[in-house]
Amino acid sequence: MLHVQLDRDPAHHPYYLQILEQIRSSILTGELTAGSQLPPSRQLAIELGIARRTVTIAYEELCAQGYCLSRVGRGTIVASIAQIDTPPADRSQTGLPQWLTFAPPEDRTTVTANQKSLIRFTPSFAQTERLPFKAMQQAFQSVMQTAPIRFLEYERNNGHPTLLAAICQHVLPDR
Repeated sequence: MLHVQLDRDPAHHPYYLQILEQIRSSILTGELTAGSQLPPSRQLAIELGIARRTVTIAYEELCAQGYCLSRVGRGTIVASIAQIDTPPADRSQTGLPQWLTFAPPEDRTTVTANQKSLIRFTPSFAQTERLPFKAMQQAFQSVMQTAPIRFLEYERNNGHPTLLAAICQHVLPDR
């Protein structure tokens, strides 16, 4: 019987990683033996109150790592794996540069806006710390002082009138 418990604290690992780590741990400790059937992704997602895709991603990663096998119509089962007697390698001793080693979640620090030397790659969030606000403000004020009022209005949704006229002059004589 598989028991997965999620830590709902947003500061911890994503749900799919928690599921993956708990199932992998159950396999390595022998709690889940080769040939054991994992619960269907839909059922586990309902039990955990999360999206089915999250469970599917965890299962796919377990299969990619060789811990499980997935068959259409048969579900996901635990694969036969050789018992590994050696402990996992210490991440700090892998020969990677210090900046490339992976710190456990409790050792990670939160990136704040005052760390100007760091570049954030978070999607959908602009890195505004480096924008030249003063220059942008001056340019905006300069344009708005001379701009006609139509700059503040919505554009026509059927195209620019000059471009439409040019296209019509090009296309209509051929018809």
